[in-house]
Amino acid sequence: MFWNDYHPKPDFVPPHTGCWRGYIASWKVEGSKLYLTGIETENENLKMEKLFQGKKAPIFADWYIGELRIPKGEMLQYVHMFYQSKFESDLFLFIITEKLIRIKYIRLTFW
Repeated sequence: MFWNDYHPKPDFVPPHTGCWRGYIASWKVEGSKLYLTGIETENENLKMEKLFQGKKAPIFADWYIGELRIPKGEMLQYVHMFYQSKFESDLFLFIITEKLIRIKYIRLTFW
């Protein structure tokens, strides 16, 4: 997210080890831009409208620059922490200067 000195990170409380960040965010890519479409959290004070001062979804994620991994297909190996589970394939989105600049698709094959 966009937490910094001007927007301190809210106190998301993990409800269990399966959600260690304390929230689940939903996203979409449209017109080579990344948008936040929703946040699920158990804390009523941390809903999207409150976090983004009344803005309604989708919210252009102009604060995000980096790589996004989207697992695709069947899970081949489960790893409990840090998104290390292996899937049939991964879609990587690379976002630089507020725009999607590259897409990379990787399919796992086993011989």
